[in-house]
Amino acid sequence: EYFTASRDTTIRSVLLTGSVYAMSVVAGNLGTDALAAHQIVLTLWMVTSYFCDGFADVGTMLGAKLLAGSDPGKFKQVIVLWNLLLLYGISTGLVAGLVLFAFEDDIFTLFHVHDGHTKDLLILVWPILSFMQIINACVFVLDGLIYAAQAFSFVRNLMFVACVLVFSPAIFVVTTVSAYHSLFYLWIGKTCLNSVRAVGAFWLWFYSFPSSWRSERRVNSAPPIG
Repeated sequence: EYFTASRDTTIRSVLLTGSVYAMSVVAGNLGTDALAAHQIVLTLWMVTSYFCDGFADVGTMLGAKLLAGSDPGKFKQVIVLWNLLLLYGISTGLVAGLVLFAFEDDIFTLFHVHDGHTKDLLILVWPILSFMQIINACVFVLDGLIYAAQAFSFVRNLMFVACVLVFSPAIFVVTTVSAYHSLFYLWIGKTCLNSVRAVGAFWLWFYSFPSSWRSERRVNSAPPIG
């Protein structure tokens, strides 16, 4: 069981890390200005993780404790937990997105970007970066809750679908089709990857898990036969 769980989480980490490295390689092939803009966006892409990782850790530790307990009301407590943590995550992502959008020029100055092609590329990608902070925050928080439920195979399969079946084709198009050979479409691919992760996590927590918990409660509350 330990080996299986470790294998699943390792596959997930390799796929996620590989996608980030692949983006850097593609951005480098787009030119120096594109690579510079890419590194700035990549740095800010994870801005919500510094806060949401704390929420995710609480979700993993407290969620696992609740799910492992014998309290008949534990599922309701877990639902309250994930609603609270998701609210914190969405709020964090909303604030981060608004700050990025409102202080765009100040952030450019912070990275010593004043004019030129690098700034033009950043301006194109900036709306995506700002909006995706909300979705990114949800992904970070829900990942912690998924680990609490020990759904390691689900995490592996979700990352496989996101990286191999969605992100990889997007990267292929960016590198081979001249009309899409730009940093903007590279980050569209990354946006699709995280969006698939978010949809999968929401489906698991708002449909799959509640359905299985209702079934478990019905079984436990059924009168003994005979």
